[in-house]
Amino acid sequence: MSSSIVVEGQAKEFREELGLKEDDVVGDIITLITNAGYEYEEKIYDEPFYGCSEYKGSGLFKISYNLKFDWNLPFKRFTLAHELGHISLHHQFLRQHILHRCYTHEQFVKDIEIEADCFAANFLAPSKACSKLILTKEFSPGTISFLSKHFNISTYAAALRFIELTDLTCSFIVSNKTCKTEYERRSPNMGISFKHPFVCKTKVHPHTLTYEFINGKCDVSCCDSLMSYWYLEIEKDAKAKECIIDLGYNDKFMTLLTPEFSDYEAFLSEEDNR
Repeated sequence: MSSSIVVEGQAKEFREELGLKEDDVVGDIITLITNAGYEYEEKIYDEPFYGCSEYKGSGLFKISYNLKFDWNLPFKRFTLAHELGHISLHHQFLRQHILHRCYTHEQFVKDIEIEADCFAANFLAPSKACSKLILTKEFSPGTISFLSKHFNISTYAAALRFIELTDLTCSFIVSNKTCKTEYERRSPNMGISFKHPFVCKTKVHPHTLTYEFINGKCDVSCCDSLMSYWYLEIEKDAKAKECIIDLGYNDKFMTLLTPEFSDYEAFLSEEDNR
């Protein structure tokens, strides 16, 4: 499968073919799809997918969008950019298979689905333009909202771009309405230095803001927290800033977690020597 660098290059190349500059925000993506020579259809499908891409023969590709899950415009834009990613990256695979973007865990973990998400994020919010905007920003709901509005992308896509491009040590964790975690993404700095297992399929700790928020018992979005609430292997009271965002679709919630150690490297060294 393609590396993230290759995927980013493909997204950049496709933007250039469309005449988009580095700082240009993608406009009407449906018009863009049809102008690029692809067939487009949107309607209500009973199947559990958001969008799909397929090969129709004679060099023609088709992108479809399921209005059954039409939560908001930024979500729709990311879904359609994801399908453009499939055509750009996986056009040979599409000649034999139809690809669907859906909400099942099995679809999410497939390499080609992750690659299409990466393409969509880079196509809608290019790295250089995005990096300039987050240079002095903290990892907070306000920052994510700012990125989302600027590029007209989903909250998830904005958080994904921040976590991929920031120099900060931070992570985000996605949970569902049953207060069970689904997966975690880490910034490069946190990924390199923080060796604890990724958060996945665990119960959200009842002392967290996330737990209170999901259960409708809290109306604030950020608070002081503890790393041990999320990483059970941490025994000491290592502080963290915890923020929570309702993703606005499929009953998903995102926790933004930023360690607040006075000496992060010293803390990690102590953890390694325990």
